[in-house]
Amino acid sequence: MLAWGAEKFGINYRSGMLKQFAYVSDLSFYSDMPLLNISPPLTRLAAKTSEALSGIWQEPVRYEPMVLTVGHDPMVRKYGIAPFTITRRAEARFSEKKYFSEAPLPTDLHLSLLGEFEGEIKRLHDLSPK
Repeated sequence: MLAWGAEKFGINYRSGMLKQFAYVSDLSFYSDMPLLNISPPLTRLAAKTSEALSGIWQEPVRYEPMVLTVGHDPMVRKYGIAPFTITRRAEARFSEKKYFSEAPLPTDLHLSLLGEFEGEIKRLHDLSPK
């Protein structure tokens, strides 16, 4: 694409100029595991917020964790790398259990790490008292 842009529009590009490149993998997926409800204090905060807002609005309002993000310290590395995120899929009800994830990884590794994470959540869920 860069070679085409150099030829078509005269941009300054020569083969070999790029020394590094970055990955960004975007996935939509379903999971029966509560991927974002992994912290009891956060789950309790959501429940208390739900209770308070249900009273204020005089209708049921249910809050749940919506985003999980891990990233590097941007002050340590000059050029930032995208974070690894898992979020509820836009325009999907929580009950659909549909998620979106973005990671600075090749897609196969992204899928593998999501699978491992989901497996760890399942093991924790299976061990928790019912």
